[in-house]
Amino acid sequence: MKLNLDTTGRQILDARELLGLSLSALATRAGINRVAIRLYEAAGDNPPDAHTSALRRLAHYFESAGIEFRPDGTTFLQRGVPLDHKAIHAEVRA
Repeated sequence: MKLNLDTTGRQILDARELLGLSLSALATRAGINRVAIRLYEAAGDNPPDAHTSALRRLAHYFESAGIEFRPDGTTFLQRGVPLDHKAIHAEVRA
């Protein structure tokens, strides 16, 4: 599932941590202000109060990095997808 209006601040934080990124690194890569990302993450178990354009940029970055936000509230990182699309390594954060 893609990042959407139901994605929580906790899922955004989990995605950043799964990727091993600092706030500054995610901000640079996604093209979003570091303070804004911190505020999104601070929303905890609620969807962040964010501009649609900022969520689109975050979604684009996270999807390109292999992040998937699941309906059950978990955040999934698939790494190393070969041509046959079988995961070599995957992690899930609950």
